[in-house]
Amino acid sequence: MQQIKHLALPAYGFAKNLDPERRQLLAICGEFWAFEEGETVVQEGEIHDELHLVLEGTLVLRRRIDEHSYTPIGTAKRGSSFGEMNLFHPLPSRTTIQAATAGELWKIRRVQFDAMLADDLLIAREALSYLCQSLASRLRRATERYVNTKEEYNQIFDELVEEQADNNEPPPTEPPTVTEAVGAVVTAVVAAAGEVLGGAGDESKQD
Repeated sequence: MQQIKHLALPAYGFAKNLDPERRQLLAICGEFWAFEEGETVVQEGEIHDELHLVLEGTLVLRRRIDEHSYTPIGTAKRGSSFGEMNLFHPLPSRTTIQAATAGELWKIRRVQFDAMLADDLLIAREALSYLCQSLASRLRRATERYVNTKEEYNQIFDELVEEQADNNEPPPTEPPTVTEAVGAVVTAVVAAAGEVLGGAGDESKQD
């Protein structure tokens, strides 16, 4: 990435409700960077303590599947932010963030963020309110995903119990592991496919 200059931070994110003078102050507190298409902004496994605000362009969040491949898990576009958690509690990044298009972003490090909060109470209020809302929203989405996954997991367990009861087998004493649950689903799909193919074969013989 290449560092660039702007006189003021655009009215995005926690700067949305700030006056031009305070957005000029934010331009001084943080840094502006330009990125090119295909450029990696954050590498999975790296530790950073920066809040990023996307000003232009689109970034893709990817998570590693294996040594050579990734799966996309989201995007960050103009007005989006990322790095809120790392600003307060730096840990190795769990995602790689790569530019899908050329664009610009503004970022602020923890030491700069602390200085900004100390300099202006209005900026501090807007920034902390924005970050709290953002983190609460992400926590809610994560909780919903967990609940949905747990329900699907329990449903698979119940179906396995019913299947073993039909076969006069003793029921399991505890839920299966994720690998066992996935294996059971794959086995059931293969068995169903075999029945369909077998039925089709019988009909063709009758003809």
